[in-house]
Amino acid sequence: MALRQIMTVIRRHFSNLMEELRGINDPRERCQYPVEEIYMACICMFLFKQKSRNSFNNTSAQGDFCTNYHRLFGVELPHMDTVNLFFRQCPSEAIEEVKRRMVQCLLNHKVMHKFRYQGYFKVAIDGTGIHSYDYEPWTDCPCRESKNGKKTWLVNLLEAKLVCSNGFSISMGTEWIKNTGNMDKQDCERKAFIRLSERLKKDFPRLPIMILADGLYPYEKAFEICQNNNWQYLFTFKDGNLKSVWKQVENELLNEKKNEKIHFLFRKPEHVRKQQIQWVNALKYKSFLLNWIECMEIETKEGNTKKTRFVHLSSVAVDENNAVHISRHARMRWKIENEGFNNQKNHGYNLEHKFSRTNFMAMQNYYQCLQIAHMINQLSELERSFQNKLHQKDSLDTVWSWMISALMFDSFDCHFFENILKTNCQLRY
Repeated sequence: MALRQIMTVIRRHFSNLMEELRGINDPRERCQYPVEEIYMACICMFLFKQKSRNSFNNTSAQGDFCTNYHRLFGVELPHMDTVNLFFRQCPSEAIEEVKRRMVQCLLNHKVMHKFRYQGYFKVAIDGTGIHSYDYEPWTDCPCRESKNGKKTWLVNLLEAKLVCSNGFSISMGTEWIKNTGNMDKQDCERKAFIRLSERLKKDFPRLPIMILADGLYPYEKAFEICQNNNWQYLFTFKDGNLKSVWKQVENELLNEKKNEKIHFLFRKPEHVRKQQIQWVNALKYKSFLLNWIECMEIETKEGNTKKTRFVHLSSVAVDENNAVHISRHARMRWKIENEGFNNQKNHGYNLEHKFSRTNFMAMQNYYQCLQIAHMINQLSELERSFQNKLHQKDSLDTVWSWMISALMFDSFDCHFFENILKTNCQLRY
């Protein structure tokens, strides 16, 4: 079931994937495996949720795995050490460009259009750490020194992911946080956001974007970037940040010039969950006008009351008709952490594993292949008919293990794969 779904997604959305990989420049003078076989092997390592190069090598050595793999993709499966040697000498920009064209293909097919808000695609921005070392793995790797003098070298990055209410969290761009040249200060997430925003605008110049970001981003440069790029934004707003704005909010609330909306999410005799939303528009901060919205979620269950507070700054003016929607969409930033980073770290992709310990270029290539595989798997797993076929007791991990077993020990004939590729169906999300 999973194998058929994956192949259907590739055929439906990315039918020219092999041609895209074949078009990548090969820096080698001599080669046993073509460049498309190298990249496809790495993508499939993540596609099949193999947690390391050694694990994938061991899996591919079992039964008829390599034979079925060749029938499925039409290419040979190289040893992952061969893949690693290639990645150490091939810049990651090439495979990242393939990923960008795949995202553009989804946009052209209007796969994400139903999940827009007021015509804008929601793009979550967040940073994460994937590796740490007690030695310097490469030159210019950012370093942190503890109070006792111990140094730790960190591999961090900033991601822009297209997020949707159904669970999509698809990588649109990656900016690595790294020191370059003679920098007085180390690189950081805010500096990386400036570079990432330039790339997003270059790669998707006409795409209507709404930026979702955490409490690090309500500052002048971020507002300026969004304004210059004609992007909307929804930023988490923490207490104490932009004190002049908080002062205006407090004055408006004290003067009772606030607006308020009560929205019930759940209401039964013993269980009530409601949202109390208030907002203030047109707050002045330097040359910008900001809109403030606060949502107090109150849950009463069996006599116990729990309160959760969410505060955001919005470029969209808030009124009683859109207040609930703005607050809900602003909290979709969590999807980059949950469906994005957490899924990739803890649910089969093993993002924090050091696929290449001392070569930064290879590490970047592995990361981009992981993002492509995660994109394909999301399109497979979240498709409506596939979800309906999943039994309640069958987890995705179980289904994927069945798929690997089938590739290893089932005898697929050529007609089986031909029938998959010829099947004409519509994918709904």
